[in-house]
Amino acid sequence: MLKRMKNWAPLVLAALALMLSSCGDSSSSTNSGLLLGLINQGPTSTVTIEAFKADEVVRNEVIATDGETYWEYFKFTDDTTGEYKLYKKVGETKEVLTTDPEDGSTLPTTFTYDQTTGGFTVGNSTSYLFDAPKDNQTVNVIASELMTTTENTGFSSTWTCSDGDFKFSSNSVDWTIPGGSTNLYACTKNGGWISIDDPNPIPFYWDNVSKFYYLAYETERTKVEDFGRGLSDADVTYTSPVFIYKNLNK
Repeated sequence: MLKRMKNWAPLVLAALALMLSSCGDSSSSTNSGLLLGLINQGPTSTVTIEAFKADEVVRNEVIATDGETYWEYFKFTDDTTGEYKLYKKVGETKEVLTTDPEDGSTLPTTFTYDQTTGGFTVGNSTSYLFDAPKDNQTVNVIASELMTTTENTGFSSTWTCSDGDFKFSSNSVDWTIPGGSTNLYACTKNGGWISIDDPNPIPFYWDNVSKFYYLAYETERTKVEDFGRGLSDADVTYTSPVFIYKNLNK
């Protein structure tokens, strides 16, 4: 047995040297790709994304900036598609809406769900629901966008969303607005949670591997499992500051 271990030792040392050199030299795409491949053999995300199935319902309760209360309903017909409805509180009842309460446009009636990103797509917009660790406990999160990068998927890469390009360091960020200038802002990082102080906090969540979410807000979620639940209840209920159908977030 000892002889076999001695024979393997040079190979193990060589592999460790290759991994260390790839960490120290970010310009080496080959070594970085190899290291990323080794990492991806294990868990690739600190976010938890829920899987749904037919007949399950997600409800999102939102108190809008006008003080009105709305409920979004997502009823799954299978694990990736379903029906979408928007309700508004009118007196003591719920009134189903067929048009956007802001601009009068026709509301979508269906949605799709991506089990790898937590993305709910309604019409031409997508928002993301997932769970993430915060202060030694798990919290529920809704995010407006999943940012993209053309570089290696690292925290300090340049990440792009509809509001521009972001390049983070440990305590600051270069923010380039679309078609405009680049400005430096202070930011704070607590685990995967990042906040830009400009002047109202702008929240992000980084999963430490490959997913960087923009406008990531903590929500509250409850799950109803009793057989005697009312017809107005949902299997999974969120209370969030924003709509999942983000075209409503005007």
